[in-house]
Amino acid sequence: MRARGRRWQQQRIDVAGHRADVPSDEDENEHPELDQPLTDAELADVADTALAQVAEELGERPGMKQMGLVMKAATALAAGKADGSRLSKAVKDRL
Repeated sequence: MRARGRRWQQQRIDVAGHRADVPSDEDENEHPELDQPLTDAELADVADTALAQVAEELGERPGMKQMGLVMKAATALAAGKADGSRLSKAVKDRL
């Protein structure tokens, strides 16, 4: 049991399963456009699109009670390019 712990510490495997002591062949900034956060205009478009999707599902314009549904749709549309607080503010401004 003790030897297993030492091997684990020596290899330093990160969450993604890559060994930290082995250099990666991948360039971290291979796609720099994917790392760019959404602009305010793009964020507004995401919020509007999410509102439209939820309105179509519900059959009526969503209100504050449906903010969770709108945020779920907006988060999927933003695909990790927007901070949750910025996204939440954009959605709240439109509800």
